[in-house]
Amino acid sequence: MFQRYLLVMMDRFLTGHFIGKLTDAYYNLTANGEFFRVNSLIDRIGGYLHVDFPVEEKIFVFLPIAGMRTPADLGSVQEMELDETIIPLSEKIMARIKTELDISIDDLLNGVATTSKLEQGEKLLRDMLSDGSAIKQKQLQQQAKIRNISERTLNEAKKNVGVKSFRSNNEWYWKLSKE
Repeated sequence: MFQRYLLVMMDRFLTGHFIGKLTDAYYNLTANGEFFRVNSLIDRIGGYLHVDFPVEEKIFVFLPIAGMRTPADLGSVQEMELDETIIPLSEKIMARIKTELDISIDDLLNGVATTSKLEQGEKLLRDMLSDGSAIKQKQLQQQAKIRNISERTLNEAKKNVGVKSFRSNNEWYWKLSKE
């Protein structure tokens, strides 16, 4: 159930549908001893995605954990059923995370270290441009595509590494900056 809440939160937040302000009772959940684990996990995911998830989103993901306490009357325990539309959505989100970050939720939950797509893009650019030569942008984009590095991520890597673009004979080239 935790994984479902995590996936729903990520999809909702990353598509611009924020929770917003909660009542004080929800913020009190952050004092729960287990909240730090959720907080740490979501901060790690945010690091991979280059996003800062607000505490309200972390509280949302923490709700199924906070609700796992044993009730006095076991007859009142009910499992919340999500309809079948959540399955394709969660599969889509998991595939996107795997493609963009080359990591699974299980890897994140288990603390498996991996190299992000951004770091892979930065390494690709450093490796291909390290000799000081200029390479066609299309060639670099093709190499990134082979490695499942998106164009957006490659452009971010380009900025981080200090790659400069220039146009020659109607072709764009990239070259490492000498700075």
